[in-house]
Amino acid sequence: MNFPQASRHRFANSMDNNVQIRDATTLESVATLALPEYASPSYLFVSHSTTGFVTCNGNNTLVAFNPNDGSELWTLQLPADGLAFLGPGKPYANGSYVFVPLANIESFGDPSTYRKAEVFVVSIATHEIEKRITLAGEDALEVARLRGGQLVVVEAGNLSFDENWQPYTTTSSYLEVIDEASKQVVRTLDLGAIGAARPLVDVARNRIYLASLLNGNLYTVNSINWTMERGEGNPVIVGAQTSYLADLMLIDDSIIASSFNEDRLYAISPLDFAMGAWPLPEPLDIGSGEEGFLAGAQSLAWDQDSRELYILQGLANRVGRFDMP
Repeated sequence: MNFPQASRHRFANSMDNNVQIRDATTLESVATLALPEYASPSYLFVSHSTTGFVTCNGNNTLVAFNPNDGSELWTLQLPADGLAFLGPGKPYANGSYVFVPLANIESFGDPSTYRKAEVFVVSIATHEIEKRITLAGEDALEVARLRGGQLVVVEAGNLSFDENWQPYTTTSSYLEVIDEASKQVVRTLDLGAIGAARPLVDVARNRIYLASLLNGNLYTVNSINWTMERGEGNPVIVGAQTSYLADLMLIDDSIIASSFNEDRLYAISPLDFAMGAWPLPEPLDIGSGEEGFLAGAQSLAWDQDSRELYILQGLANRVGRFDMP
């Protein structure tokens, strides 16, 4: 989901192989970007009203599109180089380049095998890959803006699943800083084997929050002295160990976390990491208890103008809306 304009909301629909553009008030469809069968569009980035980007995990493409009418602008085939799963993740775009993180899985198994993760740097002018940045760890899922010409990317590690489908990793997660101008990694931080993902930058507190793909833990990094404030030995415990945090967001003065396996939203204070911060003194249940199935609370999107929080429910294939006070 991505909401750069209050009048339009955009959703990547992997099941139906399209990007849906919906009216912000009624959520009725106003346009659709139709993609090829098995494209499996997964991650969106829309920075302004003229260009959006979606990465497709099924056919390994980066598609540029008009975020207002859904028309396709151009498509780039990303080279998989014999990989079992290239896994293009959530991109970031400035005025000149799109930065696309890659998982680079060689084979699936227990454990799965990975090559080093990469970030493809794609020229918006030429629609070509200008550079491939090799990263320190495995499985890069998202590139996000850090500050003043710098980007942050986090690699989760060699994420695998045991015979009971429980996730695990035996290698470290890494946080790396990329300079936009030189397109070089300028800082690398070993986070330990925590399955880190979904970097959330808190500019006011000089902090980066990290969700875990292994459990319900939250980790924090100080972005001034580049140390872990809450690391492997003292995480912020948010959800159950059998869950994982699918997304993080700052709303007003609270960290909002979606717990995928628990179908819950949590609010955490960034001051002392106390649970039950305003506006959610209790976890917000998405609906699995009433309906008898796991909805899969996944991506979050915030509409500041209307003070509405949207929750993409990946397993239920639907979007919920929560009106904040």
